[in-house]
Amino acid sequence: MTWFNHKILTASFVFSVTGSGIAALFAAVGSVLPDALEGIPNAKNYNDMRAWRNRHRKITHWFVPYLVSAICLLFFSRSRGVKGVDIAAVGYFFQLHNNEFQYAIISFVIAFIAVGALLHCLQDAICGTIPSFNPSKRIGKRFFVVRSPEEYVLVGLLSTMLLYLRLK
Repeated sequence: MTWFNHKILTASFVFSVTGSGIAALFAAVGSVLPDALEGIPNAKNYNDMRAWRNRHRKITHWFVPYLVSAICLLFFSRSRGVKGVDIAAVGYFFQLHNNEFQYAIISFVIAFIAVGALLHCLQDAICGTIPSFNPSKRIGKRFFVVRSPEEYVLVGLLSTMLLYLRLK
């Protein structure tokens, strides 16, 4: 899936579940993390592209660390009273002198970056394979080719449906 589609689908999903634009924004940022960690290949250099393809969707696409991080960080932030972050909370964050609450807000933000990375892995599992719970085994199925019309139609329909269900 393209980075654009990862960001759109992830932001739509997180917003539809949480109703938080801030959570959706940070999840969208995290939705490109697994690919960004692999580096960006030089598409004009055959050897560079080949090396990148050999490492693509390997350990950076193992969803378990993202899942565990998201759960732990959300649990920590909720246990410290952070149930969501909005624009007012972002402004309030810089005026705080309570380090524990600031850490809870930072944990919330990082948790949604991890949620975005987790969703990236799950999205890639429908257009290829990713590491399973056991990272030496792979799961997934290719339902469409990356950058195909089917990808854009699927993302457009799912995103529209998710936003409609949230906003109706």
